[in-house]
Amino acid sequence: MPVATRLGPAELAEFVRSSARVVEDHAPALDLLASVPDDLPIPGTDPSIDGPGATEPEAVPLDGRPSSASSVASPGVGTQLAVSLGDVASRLDGASDLAAAADVLEATRPAGGHGGFDAVVQALGTALRNADSVDAARVAIGLELAAEALAPADDGSHPGGFAAVVAATAAGALGSLDRGGSLLDVLVAAADDGLEELERGPVLDPELAERGAVDAGAAGYLLFVDTAAAWVGGDPLPSPPAEPAGWTAPMPGGARRFVVACSVEPRGENHLEASDWLESVWHELGDLVRFERSAAHWDVEVATSLPGAAIEALCEIGRPRDLRIDLAPDGPTGDHVTS
Repeated sequence: MPVATRLGPAELAEFVRSSARVVEDHAPALDLLASVPDDLPIPGTDPSIDGPGATEPEAVPLDGRPSSASSVASPGVGTQLAVSLGDVASRLDGASDLAAAADVLEATRPAGGHGGFDAVVQALGTALRNADSVDAARVAIGLELAAEALAPADDGSHPGGFAAVVAATAAGALGSLDRGGSLLDVLVAAADDGLEELERGPVLDPELAERGAVDAGAAGYLLFVDTAAAWVGGDPLPSPPAEPAGWTAPMPGGARRFVVACSVEPRGENHLEASDWLESVWHELGDLVRFERSAAHWDVEVATSLPGAAIEALCEIGRPRDLRIDLAPDGPTGDHVTS
């Protein structure tokens, strides 16, 4: 598929269907990334807390943070994102033109979905109002509107959280647009700046630092942005993670094991020193699965209970591409390969 410079209603509907499938494939891993420790009650499942008949978790609020019933994370974040996208995809099938598509997007409301993500979809719909096509300017404006919509719910104390990551993607998209960027350029810049903000979470947010994890809702949103960039650029979409069946239960203390994998484009000139540093840091964080070096990039993979710290180390020395965070399989993760 060639690089797209603008999308009509049919292309928009096709992209949303594709992104819904990608997020659905990753939903189990995102759910577990956001899950609470076993000794904490999950909202919607404990009648002593939620009252009789409470069986479904509430939608995540606009700021992407859990309700006061849980101080760690909201259950089912990946599923909620998939629900939102799946609902939008099904309703876009009946949109005959872009005006009708904008109506569909603007009408998105939290109904078992992710409230913050639904706000993003609504904002994109507003940006498409009276548009002839989905182009770089409309996407950048839509992300800016989304950031503005989420700003009142963000108290500024959650770096790397959903609202902060949306704001970063908006800033990246607008900066690219100001430089004359294409639709693909705008999406790539949004993804890059969003990833930088995401990796700040485990460093600056005490809640995420304690869990050693990135914000799951923000990671799911970035998966959507990455999928958009891949789809527009004609590249392969993010591959589904390994099947969750047989994966490990939480480790002692509630920590779960994850596999962080990506390609890294190193910065600077001393690539050997940088790769040695990353290999050493990742070795301390968990079990190295793969560390293959070439002149242009490195293909790396680690199994760790501290995925946020692993991503932080990546961003210190280079630019991650095709970043994946999956649950670690039970038993050995594979041979450590270094080249």
